[in-house]
Amino acid sequence: MSAEKEKLEQKIGEALGLEMAAQKAVEDLESKGLLDEAGMKAKLNKMRKEAINHQTKLEQLVQKLSQSQGLNSENIQSTTACFHSSYDY
Repeated sequence: MSAEKEKLEQKIGEALGLEMAAQKAVEDLESKGLLDEAGMKAKLNKMRKEAINHQTKLEQLVQKLSQSQGLNSENIQSTTACFHSSYDY
């Protein structure tokens, strides 16, 4: 596998991990009752929904690139898991 493909897989995995971490952060803040301030809860829930949307789009991109460019989706998911777990609270 070429170094460019490996780098692309890593970057996509990192992006997916960040989107997942953003969702988890909002969920954690909400569960701890830290989003009670007026407007803050709505703004952060909007950000969480955007992160979910971005994650979905990235996963669709991974599927397309895996088929058309031969990217290894397992490598991407591995990077995603490692990157996401480094942001666990």
